[in-house]
Amino acid sequence: GLASIHNVAINNTAGVELLTATTVNGTLSLVNGPLTTNDTLTINFDNGGNVREDVTDNGSIIGKVKGRRDVVAKTHYIAAPFSGSTSLQVAQTTPIWVSPYWKMYTRVFASQNWSAIRNYTTAMPLGEGFSVSFVTAAPLILSGTYDATFTLTGTSYSNAAAGKFMLVGNPYPSTLDWDNGAGWTKTNVGDAIYFWDAANQRTGSYVAGVGTNGGTQYIPAMQSFLVATTGVGGLNSSVSINNSARTAASQSYWRTASNDQLVKLVVKTATGLVDETVVRFDDVASDVFEADADAYKIMNGFIPSLYTKTATDATNYS
Repeated sequence: GLASIHNVAINNTAGVELLTATTVNGTLSLVNGPLTTNDTLTINFDNGGNVREDVTDNGSIIGKVKGRRDVVAKTHYIAAPFSGSTSLQVAQTTPIWVSPYWKMYTRVFASQNWSAIRNYTTAMPLGEGFSVSFVTAAPLILSGTYDATFTLTGTSYSNAAAGKFMLVGNPYPSTLDWDNGAGWTKTNVGDAIYFWDAANQRTGSYVAGVGTNGGTQYIPAMQSFLVATTGVGGLNSSVSINNSARTAASQSYWRTASNDQLVKLVVKTATGLVDETVVRFDDVASDVFEADADAYKIMNGFIPSLYTKTATDATNYS
């Protein structure tokens, strides 16, 4: 009968059944036995909610689960944490059609542009990212079934040129650790990840231990992110994810910390909006873009963009 619980472990071979609406605001550990939700369970990712899966765990979830984030009135890159979500679920809390524009999009790799979703029946597969423009602040609630054994086999995209972006969604109701090598198969993509920071109208990046605009190695649940092709190493680029990429530590959207030798430069508008760039000092760095150590600058649309160049390379660096 508790409406809200925090850290809880299901450890009962006979199982546990929910009969009333329950929100988990911390870690849900599936140690042993089934958790039957009767479609009443909500994971609040903003308040620290996540589903933990250790390699020795034998638990499971029977029934649908809802994932929730409370979102400011801006554009957000989102992803479904459970199987079975659709564009209709998005539309139940924020309009995806406001005349004369649709508000929900998929990314088109070939054109490096966006395509509007023009119906309420579009599936939101695990691992696929979407862009949604929220007209007003609203909760984002996506529901579906949980698969503890799910592995994302990433879509292959052309690697004919460097610096082409693909949008990838976090497919789990847990935070991902980009630096956990056992959890990822990164095929011909750079080691930088990029987030759209909606609240501050800028892009955050993270590469090799250093972030700009708050970017970190952690990718929260219900979040999608960009990675870029390298243009070398093979014909196709893709990102695949397995359970080892997950971490029990809950993350909100962007935090950063680093012990590297670096200079961080900041520009701030009169209204308080901020953009950053980082120069890192590394004896083995070259004068050209290195996919495992550098991050591209994605220009901001509403505030000044701060970036660097080298004398021998026209690339804009974040």
